Amino acid sequence: MTDENDPRPGDVMTALFPVDTGKHVSVLLGVPRRSADRLISGYSRTPPKLLQKLEDQVEPRRQFDAAIRKAIAEAEAAGLHPLILRQALVDRASVIDDGEHHEPF
Repeated sequence: MTDENDPRPGDVMTALFPVDTGKHVSVLLGVPRRSADRLISGYSRTPPKLLQKLEDQVEPRRQFDAAIRKAIAEAEAAGLHPLILRQALVDRASVIDDGEHHEPF
């Protein structure tokens, strides 16, 4: 069990997936969307081992997000047109498997 000063499981999940949290948690965990929503809301208890796995992903995600933001700022400063920049990000993202073909957590 986590200390009351630790983030709630739903906060951890939202930190990992700020957009469409339930959808992505459902895929990551291999559970129905309704079950994911219950975990996020705190209605269902998140097993400690699972919570630890999720918590272990938060800092690498923050670091990755910072690296992407830095790369975007550098590209903008170099004069890359926003539409071209956006397309470059979409092209890179399209080569990453969406997780539906991976084993759930």
